[in-house]
Amino acid sequence: MAIAKKNYLTRRRLCAWAQPKKHVTHALFLFVILIGVTFYDVSTAKAACADSPRAGVDWTGCDKRHLHLKNRDLGGAIFTGADLSRSDYLGANLDNASLAGANLSRARFDNANLIKADFSRAHAYRARFRNAIMTQSSLIEADFHQADFGGANLQETDLAEANFQETSFREANLRQADLRRSNLARADLTLADLEGAIIENANLYRSTVKGTDLSKTRGMSNSQIAVACGDSATKLPDNIKAPEHWLCSDSD
Repeated sequence: MAIAKKNYLTRRRLCAWAQPKKHVTHALFLFVILIGVTFYDVSTAKAACADSPRAGVDWTGCDKRHLHLKNRDLGGAIFTGADLSRSDYLGANLDNASLAGANLSRARFDNANLIKADFSRAHAYRARFRNAIMTQSSLIEADFHQADFGGANLQETDLAEANFQETSFREANLRQADLRRSNLARADLTLADLEGAIIENANLYRSTVKGTDLSKTRGMSNSQIAVACGDSATKLPDNIKAPEHWLCSDSD
């Protein structure tokens, strides 16, 4: 009888060990789910970056260097944090597109439609926007060092706190643009239209304003214009006095 009882207890222990533990099963289940979600996220991201260029495409964080997308319709596209350096978007439609935080170094957007596009905190060293339409776009805190906006339409655009050092705005439309606290050191504003533009606390050190009409700008101070490069054809607001000796004059 004792032997039978002992064999019974042994079988009970073996069966107990053979049964899967609930906490182990739960952990394995969660692990499988985690692996599946991770694989799905990675696959989805790769699929998005592999998507062909089209309106509304989402290339967030994608590497899209050296692309040639001339005249393409990319309206509403999302390029947030993407690398678009050295790519061509000549004549392309990018209205309402998001390029926030993107790398646009040496990219070309000449004649492109960039109405209400978001360039906030983008890096656009030596990028080109000649004759582009950029009305009501946002360039807040972006870096456009040595970029070219010659002839571009930047009316009502927000350029506050952005870096435009050595950037060209020759003959650009900057009406009602917000340039507060922006860095325009050595920028070229020759013949730019700045009617109604806010330039309060903007850095105008050695910025070229020769022949430029600044008479209807807002927020200008004498200290700002004192370090700019103007000439006798430069028009200033009534409350601003022209320097007796302009910087960057022929005699410098």
